[in-house]
Amino acid sequence: MAPCYPFGILGAPFSLLGGTINLPPTIYQPIVGALLLLAGWQMVRSARAAARRDANAAKEPPFVASLIVGGAIGFGSGITGIGGGIFLAPLVMMLGWAETRQAAAISASFNLLNSAAALAGVWATVTALPSQLPVWLAAVAFGALVGSWMGSRYLKPTSLRVLLAVLLFVAGARMIVSPFM
Repeated sequence: MAPCYPFGILGAPFSLLGGTINLPPTIYQPIVGALLLLAGWQMVRSARAAARRDANAAKEPPFVASLIVGGAIGFGSGITGIGGGIFLAPLVMMLGWAETRQAAAISASFNLLNSAAALAGVWATVTALPSQLPVWLAAVAFGALVGSWMGSRYLKPTSLRVLLAVLLFVAGARMIVSPFM
């Protein structure tokens, strides 16, 4: 199984760094939205072959490539405030570094690590965090528990890919449209 730690070694510090940068939404949101839509399209294309591909053993990701990918995704997730797992999961599946369930586990761990680091970076640059933050954190924890339970016990790899594709499309469309609202 592909471990999460190589992606997190540079992912967390670069996410912290990215969290200290405040770009205007009109710059980063359309770019991130387009990347999310592209990742969603890749998930739709690969959903049909998921069962066949997941039956084959995933190859171990190269360590140096994992460091670079983790750092780049961590920096981007820190700047944008989007959990890096939404980018990492499609990439590791597309490259054959993890099967669907492994990619979900890797991306969940990566999200937790990067989100904590990015939040620390934001906290260092703002005077106060939103008062709703504890509610949001509780909602994220609940969603992670339910999603992990359903994904590990009930959803087939193809269903997981389709669900991820839908999430990518919704997030991408929201990122592109939100600066104009």
